[in-house]
Amino acid sequence: MRAGPLAYVLAGAALLGLTALAFAVGRYPVAVSEILNLLLSKLTGEPHGLASNVETVVLQVRGPRVLAALVVASVALSSDAGRVLSAMRDNDERCSYLGINTSLVRIGLTVVAGVVAALAFPYVARPLLGT
Repeated sequence: MRAGPLAYVLAGAALLGLTALAFAVGRYPVAVSEILNLLLSKLTGEPHGLASNVETVVLQVRGPRVLAALVVASVALSSDAGRVLSAMRDNDERCSYLGINTSLVRIGLTVVAGVVAALAFPYVARPLLGT
């Protein structure tokens, strides 16, 4: 079953919203209007009138992180491994018939998710614990 144009529009809107949220939320909160003002001033060359720390946070801290996340996600989804995961999502039995060891792939994916969660825990726990 193929996705219709509405699905692509909704996926694009969700990606845009999550990207804006990734820029806005953090230890130093930045309003979406400030982000848009900063980006517009960078495109036009006009002064933005915002504090210098807003520019630093958006362009030098969060910008590279969000860009890296988008690049990694797009590469992962367009790679062979991403295609295998999509095929497993669509029809697990067909993948088994084609010779893909689906249980091994699921175990590997669980291990990778656990490693990422373990590495991210200190960064998530520190603000929650107030340290």
